[in-house]
Amino acid sequence: MNGSLRLTGATLLLMSATLGAMSHHAPQATPQASPPSAAATQSSRAGDQFKNLKVLQDLSASEFNATMHFFRVSLGTTCDHCHDVRNYDADTKPAKATARRMIQMVIDLNKSAFAGRTVVTCNSCHRGSSQPVAIPTVEQGLFPDSTRASVVPPKAQPTPAVILDRYIAAVGGRDALLALRRRTQEGTWSHMALGTAADGSPVAVNRGKVDSFTAATVGIDGLTITRVGFDGTTAIADRAAGKTTISIQGSRGVAQTGTTEQPLSLISIRSQMLNFGLDRELRLAADVATFSAGDSVVLDGREMNVLTRTLQGGVRERFYFGTSDGLLHRRELLRPMLMGEDPIQVDLDDYRVIAGVRVPFTIKTSYLDDNHYGTTVRFRTITHEKP
Repeated sequence: MNGSLRLTGATLLLMSATLGAMSHHAPQATPQASPPSAAATQSSRAGDQFKNLKVLQDLSASEFNATMHFFRVSLGTTCDHCHDVRNYDADTKPAKATARRMIQMVIDLNKSAFAGRTVVTCNSCHRGSSQPVAIPTVEQGLFPDSTRASVVPPKAQPTPAVILDRYIAAVGGRDALLALRRRTQEGTWSHMALGTAADGSPVAVNRGKVDSFTAATVGIDGLTITRVGFDGTTAIADRAAGKTTISIQGSRGVAQTGTTEQPLSLISIRSQMLNFGLDRELRLAADVATFSAGDSVVLDGREMNVLTRTLQGGVRERFYFGTSDGLLHRRELLRPMLMGEDPIQVDLDDYRVIAGVRVPFTIKTSYLDDNHYGTTVRFRTITHEKP
């Protein structure tokens, strides 16, 4: 499981441009198995880009990088738990050999017991500890009656239609949304800065840089985002520098930095529209048939109704709506990988009423590799134009 965690310019540009989102592609039925991503092409194989890979060499390079952080977070460690970070290729640390054995064990277990579906992961046992949590605590088994559970009637959950109708009402109502013609948003975004570690080496600083960010809708199908990004002092190969303009019209989109253009995938376009588009609420309501409702959960002390659907490629998407206010507070995307699902978390906060429509002024996007990719958009002003 070796290889330095190099990040390609295309990957970084796309990730920063999308601000953490894959989005509401047309859904498809949940597959019987959740296999890893399709076999990587020769040029994108991790084994062709990184040295001394013994187990995961056939993953794509992008899935390999995400998988490394999945391991790191599952064990609650930093990269140097297994790696000599001055030479990622080296087998210096015994923990790397142990990790290779454990990776193969998980792969074999899922093949033999779960028909190749990724059911067991590193996090199934480690739960944020470098050692598997094998022994239950005495407190786990303490109940007033350890033989019979208390009878708690199941709590009826609202249907997806009810949850989404409450969401539309909470933001101002369908008529108020349909009356909007343009939304202009101006503020800042916090993203990775480059710092210096104690030994003088570069280090990614989580949300350490704050730059300007604007978003303006163009009808219901268009969006223009302008952000000032990396100013050339960020010494990561091929990372985009300067001002980036993201232009979307219908199913076409491009991110341009200087003379460099990066076409946006449909997933990225849908994502941007869901984060900043004029009719994001109505788009979700129109997709009501694609959702299923799960049990309510508590996030940050607030009870949430949960809607889930499966997108193209087996990506799962979950939406969390406040039971008390009806608003959307979190969206999660779970991308299937060989070793587990790679989560992206989008939190929406600081809702305010602008011209009769309630909108979030803070959008925070978080990743397992949050130091490199984590972003927070904070708007100072949002304006709505009506006929």
